[in-house]
Amino acid sequence: MRQLVRALELEERVTIGGVPPHDRQGLADVLGSARLVVLLSEYEAHPVAVVEALALGCNVLVSDTSGLREIANKGLCRSVPLNASSCAVAKAMASELFSPPKVPAAPLPDWNNCADQLLGIYQRVLVDR
Repeated sequence: MRQLVRALELEERVTIGGVPPHDRQGLADVLGSARLVVLLSEYEAHPVAVVEALALGCNVLVSDTSGLREIANKGLCRSVPLNASSCAVAKAMASELFSPPKVPAAPLPDWNNCADQLLGIYQRVLVDR
């Protein structure tokens, strides 16, 4: 990837790196400076990285699968088919880079909200028994 970035003369625009898992502020700083976050996973039950990126005002592009689809269907991000060609992904990325950030109409899901909803389901099941 580094060779490709150099060959395309994109060193001023592309950064390849990482953030140590314990550096939460470093992660927030990197995400907050991004114009677009892309997550093309085959499966995400609860896409924490996407929710964090959205909370920081980033545009997000995801694969149309599992928990990622749910967030895209709510209009919070854009999705591409899981088997999309690299050209289709590149076009979607370019489009999102020039789109204004999406402002969530409703609060973004968090772990406490999910746990509360799950507890409610369990309580309703127990009452029905």
